[in-house]
Amino acid sequence: MEMADGDRFTPEQAEALRALRDGRNVFLSGNAGTGKSYVLNAFISDLKARNVDFLALAPTGIAALNLTDGSTIHRTLKIAPGVCAPDGPKGSRKVLDAAKVIIIDEISMCRIDLFDHVMGMISQSMTRNGAKQVVLVGDFFQLPPVVTERDSALLMKFYPGNLQGWCFKSRYWTGFDFEPHVLKTVVRQSDPDFIDNLNRARVGDASCLDYFNAHSKSSRAYLPKDTLVLCANNRIADSINRENVDALDAPKVEFAAAATGTVSNGDKMAPERIVLCRGARVMSLVNSPQEGYVNGTQGTVTDASADAVTVKFDGVDEKVRIERHRWEINKSEAVVEMDDEGRPVNRVKTAVVGAYTQIPLKLAYAITIHKSQGLTFDACCVHTKVFAEGQLYVGLSRVRSAAGLTVFPKIEPNRLIASREVVEFYDSLEHRMEEPVQIECPRRYESRVRAYVRDLMDGRDPDAPTPPALEGALENSKGGTPEPGTERPARTLEEKIGSDIVARATFALKFAVSGAMSKDHLEAKMLLAGYVLDWDYDPHELYVVRKEGGYRVSASELGIRRSEVEARIAKNSGFDLGSTRRQSNSSGSRPGKRKGVAKGSTAAGRKTRKANWRQG
Repeated sequence: MEMADGDRFTPEQAEALRALRDGRNVFLSGNAGTGKSYVLNAFISDLKARNVDFLALAPTGIAALNLTDGSTIHRTLKIAPGVCAPDGPKGSRKVLDAAKVIIIDEISMCRIDLFDHVMGMISQSMTRNGAKQVVLVGDFFQLPPVVTERDSALLMKFYPGNLQGWCFKSRYWTGFDFEPHVLKTVVRQSDPDFIDNLNRARVGDASCLDYFNAHSKSSRAYLPKDTLVLCANNRIADSINRENVDALDAPKVEFAAAATGTVSNGDKMAPERIVLCRGARVMSLVNSPQEGYVNGTQGTVTDASADAVTVKFDGVDEKVRIERHRWEINKSEAVVEMDDEGRPVNRVKTAVVGAYTQIPLKLAYAITIHKSQGLTFDACCVHTKVFAEGQLYVGLSRVRSAAGLTVFPKIEPNRLIASREVVEFYDSLEHRMEEPVQIECPRRYESRVRAYVRDLMDGRDPDAPTPPALEGALENSKGGTPEPGTERPARTLEEKIGSDIVARATFALKFAVSGAMSKDHLEAKMLLAGYVLDWDYDPHELYVVRKEGGYRVSASELGIRRSEVEARIAKNSGFDLGSTRRQSNSSGSRPGKRKGVAKGSTAAGRKTRKANWRQG
């Protein structure tokens, strides 16, 4: 895909951008270096070109400054710091009312209490003002939300069992039905072996350790000269930087920052105080493509005075004079403007509420892994004494190739930390992105399906051997006969169905296809095997629809693979649904009484496959 301005996109980037432009609620994710920010910036440029009011928000000041027209969630929505109580006071609603699109970047760092607070505000605004598009961007395998010791007790009270604060466990995540677009084509690196081992590190697969430990050093004394070290915390980074600058035999110059207006600690892109001298290794904190350097480019100071610093950047022929830089701190606000007919309308405008001025450099002997997120280096050393989930993966994935990577010390297996909850979450996204299934069940099975759904929605123990209500329904139910062409709501779901769906559907699968079964029971149990939670897709309603003698069950978003269901059914019953589907696709014939698989579509607009039973 090529845009009018010449920008090029990979097929999956182009697909994600189409979904964004179509106005869908999207979760844009993917491995490090797959171009999430590239796609997001293209979408924001498109919104601005179409004069669409939008909010670009991020949970931290640094993330907001790296976002086009970005601002922090707290500042724009006037949310107090600390834990957001579920029933606590809401923030400013005017700016949300005016926005048509709300973007939250670095969503992995947005804790569930803040996410619930923001999404609750968005829901209220939609009630007043109609539909809005919500876009979430980020990778939960990278940096997690910050949970302090002070906050953890309250979080456990409000969200028991979610100590890490993952926002994908929120009921709003389910309610807004975010369409996942997980980018996989890595554009930062090109070496297939390096990419493969990074992917293993991402999910905590220890089989990658031999590969990365081949690049390890036993002591910092053996590190290549002037190698940037990525550290777990500021204490280690500050110590390494101070040690290296103090060792330089040159006059030192100290630069102090200046702040005006509203500037929080998270808005300070450069150190408040930095000591530089000739020979010091530094990193740029701004972009200047015309002079050959960007944010993250490293170089060496050749001269330092009170007014400016001269730097010879690596790979740039000419020395560059660096003067103090002014970062503007934005806040999105709602303003009233008149439309073409003289009527007042609410619009979103980005206002400057503060400024931070400093030499746009930082010492480049060491930085934290947290501050390296989003940057790319030709060479670096990853200090492997990490403590947080995803931290090691972020560090390893910052470098362009394995040739530029050093690790110190050797990576121990317990340092390769990936959240089991995150792994399961992304597994469920993979299942959802598979081609879903649509089934029509015979009308005589209606009450059996209804009974099973009641068991699921009543939260029965997924580990129980057999739900009594379902067993009774399978043995005794005669089924119902509604009026032709009518839709009947089977049950209204409770708002909070969330992550339990996958567990319940998995249990359904185990129950439905285990052991010997008659063909009648096989048909019924196939329908109950994880296919019955998304009927005529509406996240809060289940429908049974009479259609040509059968009841249409629309299945799609359950986290159960169609191929897995087919394989288990074939193993336990001898009936190969996959073979039947393939025969139908190739010949168009109807095997026995079962109509073959035909293409259809779900309400979400994705392709489906349909198996029809019309024996009723």
